[in-house]
Amino acid sequence: MIGRHTTRSPRPEVLEGQTTALETGNGRVHVTLNYYDHKPWEVFIHFGRAGSEERALTEAIGRLVSTSLQLGTPLIELADQLRGISSEATYGFGPNKVLSIADAVGRVLAGHATEEKKDGDADPTGVDLLGSDGDQGVGRALQVDGSRLRAS
Repeated sequence: MIGRHTTRSPRPEVLEGQTTALETGNGRVHVTLNYYDHKPWEVFIHFGRAGSEERALTEAIGRLVSTSLQLGTPLIELADQLRGISSEATYGFGPNKVLSIADAVGRVLAGHATEEKKDGDADPTGVDLLGSDGDQGVGRALQVDGSRLRAS
């Protein structure tokens, strides 16, 4: 396990991050990625009603991704594991087609990983949800501090 940790640091009291809202075949999912020391630190995924199986499963995905990040797993590895998981309910067309809630989460994480690699810092703009022609967008990315907004 080169470059990975065996223990997690305590969570800081305040973190900055970005929330992305994406439409899926089952409804809108909100994915929040928070950063600590300019590195992805934790993920919160909100979908479904409180107490529902869907809410429990998306919370579980968020906790597992967060733990993996805190132990040093690269964000792109986590995104790759979630991308391409499909369900009976898809949303969108072509390259912007969202195959499932897990695929949506993977898309958001991949967008952050791509921006980190491109920028070399932790100021991601999220995944490009609008597509090249701008008419097949499947969601919107919101910067938590309100400095950026890109909507479909």
